[in-house]
Amino acid sequence: MKNAAEAAHGGYAISTYAMKELPLEQAVQMMASRGWTAIEIMCEFAHREWVDWPLERVDALAEWGRAHGIRWSVHAPIEDVNPAEEDELLRARGLYVLRRCIERAERLGAAYVVVHPGAMDSGDDYAEDAWERAAAFLRELLDATAGCRAPPGGGGPPGRAAAPPSRSRTCRRTRGCLARAWRSSSAS
Repeated sequence: MKNAAEAAHGGYAISTYAMKELPLEQAVQMMASRGWTAIEIMCEFAHREWVDWPLERVDALAEWGRAHGIRWSVHAPIEDVNPAEEDELLRARGLYVLRRCIERAERLGAAYVVVHPGAMDSGDDYAEDAWERAAAFLRELLDATAGCRAPPGGGGPPGRAAAPPSRSRTCRRTRGCLARAWRSSSAS
């Protein structure tokens, strides 16, 4: 049975993008005070700094979230992460940022991390090359996250999860989604 807050919001989640002008902690506190229990941290605008937070600060937010029954998801930065990027330095920077994002999402107990496949200039005639770069990026990310703990676990989107996920589930789900994306890119 849903609690009153879940019933009030129809089981939906809210993104911190809705309060992007506020500091992240203030935004999530305001959302929780309005009954939201499923919150996506959107790592853009003022909330982009979350990727650079010290782990102790992430742990404090995770503890606060557990105390308030918050189920988290994370939306990786769009501006800094472009798996289809042609420039090797920018791709490496994107991989670094995404690894930090996943590390923090795992510590937070997020159910998943949203990552966009990337973009290329509209005049680029080499879509196949961009697709290959994105697939290589995903392979690198899979390799980089291979050491994550991966105990069995269920769950789903934070708005529908039965219980907050364990810290180690995020990495497992992210790796699973990336592996499926890579396999489907290899098949085409």
